[in-house]
Amino acid sequence: MNYLYGLTIQGIQSYIFQTNNLREIIGGSELIESICTSYFTEFIGKKENEISGNILLNAAGNIRFQTSMECAQKIYKEFGWQLLQKAPGVPYSQAVVQIKSERNAILEIDEALRIQRNVLQHKVDLNYMGRMLARTTGDAAVNISGYSDKKRQSLDAATLNKFLLGGDAELIKLKISDPEVKFAKGFSDIAKGGKHSWLALVHIDGNGMGNIIQKILGDSDRPFNDLNDFSQAVENSTISAFKDALKLIKYNSVLPFRPLVLGGDDVTAIMRADLALKFCETYLQKFEYYTKQNLKENEHAPDGLTACAGIAFVKEKFPFHYSAHLAEELCSHAKKESNRKLSCLMFHRVQDSFISDFDEILERELTYGKEVLAGGPYFINNVSGKPQIGKLLNDVKQLFEEDSPKNAMREWVDAALKGSGLEETLKERMEAKYDKPNFKDLIKDYHRYNDYLTLLSISNG
Repeated sequence: MNYLYGLTIQGIQSYIFQTNNLREIIGGSELIESICTSYFTEFIGKKENEISGNILLNAAGNIRFQTSMECAQKIYKEFGWQLLQKAPGVPYSQAVVQIKSERNAILEIDEALRIQRNVLQHKVDLNYMGRMLARTTGDAAVNISGYSDKKRQSLDAATLNKFLLGGDAELIKLKISDPEVKFAKGFSDIAKGGKHSWLALVHIDGNGMGNIIQKILGDSDRPFNDLNDFSQAVENSTISAFKDALKLIKYNSVLPFRPLVLGGDDVTAIMRADLALKFCETYLQKFEYYTKQNLKENEHAPDGLTACAGIAFVKEKFPFHYSAHLAEELCSHAKKESNRKLSCLMFHRVQDSFISDFDEILERELTYGKEVLAGGPYFINNVSGKPQIGKLLNDVKQLFEEDSPKNAMREWVDAALKGSGLEETLKERMEAKYDKPNFKDLIKDYHRYNDYLTLLSISNG
């Protein structure tokens, strides 16, 4: 068994969020999860007399399988063909390298998979001239009835496969089996009970994972086993932290929440907007705690890991592929500002129909003179000179008081972003009018006014 087979799914977020139908989003998420878990293990199990080897990794959109050259070729050909049928449209690449040393094989398979991204995938289902098209995608349609909530419609093979999945893969991973727990089936179900139909798309990612993996590759005598142990410890920590954060969410009949990506150190979820900040704060705290527990014997990360989060607040009708992109941008911005060492988050409320990268949003929407009206990132721990999530939430609570300066803050932000020249006058008026000690502290930092107003707009109080 001196060969390494690898498969990587590219653009997971883009694939999942290419539609605005929650049922399809959930199905796309489960399809991605199934490729590396149940589909692959079932494939190997059915060919146990033909294929033997060791699964080194099968999670988070990646498969690494140690086997012989003959078996690797068989997997490359037959499993790849199966994916074209069971998961049409999923962008993936496959490669096989010889294991001359474990360390080199890991580096070589990653490079080979990067090269394979440029290879065009073939479609199994060809579209002939007189064949009906699926209206939402333009691909060849499958004649189907009974899978639409309202009426019969024509679906392409990829959409049909998403609809046929149960949507329970992430829930099974979380071991949520309570029959009383009902998860939302539509964006309106998630937004129900919230304020003005605001939703939050949350993306969370661990810090410094690439550096740790490079250290393991450089130092380990058995990198296959050590990488697998490290990956499993991180995965277990992610799931435990997620479950603890989920306990905070109160609901009546339908849980206003949906996990979409939950693997490795990655988390993506949709939830009611007012729940997002507290959920992320708790998750980041618990992720640090569990990784410290699960990696205390690991010489490369004995103190555990940290993570950063991005939260995009959007209306339920807003295109979710833009939301996913923005949440990732916010997460990346938080990582950059924290030097990828501390746990923190950034958030933004979308009020524009045009979404680009976050740096452009800062320049176009939030720049006041030479300064930016964005107070983040917000940290989970007390870091000198850095704002904390807990204090931010407490400040917003104070602004719910009847005599708070929230309206004056809104007037100042509008004047500042329009460049009216009234900013100093309005600030002096606020300082004179709101003389309570707690309000005086809030008024001092105008960089956070817009963040306060964002949370007020989506909060249920």
